Amino acid sequence: CVVAEAMLVAEGKIEIVTYPHSHPYDIAGLKPIIEGAGGKVTNVDGNDQRYDKEINGAIISNGRLHEQTVEYFKKSWES
Repeated sequence: CVVAEAMLVAEGKIEIVTYPHSHPYDIAGLKPIIEGAGGKVTNVDGNDQRYDKEINGAIISNGRLHEQTVEYFKKSWES
């Protein structure tokens, strides 16, 4: 469950969670919690996104490995 995993990110127990789906309601409420804890939430391209329509997945992190995860996804799609 992405909510439980994201709470582990907010608590500092894990570094990162990825969300491959397009459902905005699963991520919208998590964004302020994660960012309030010093983390970062973007789509899989590393961009901010709106949550009033389908989303392009999500990367939820403590911020330390966020950019590396975005780059990993970009390289994976290029192959």
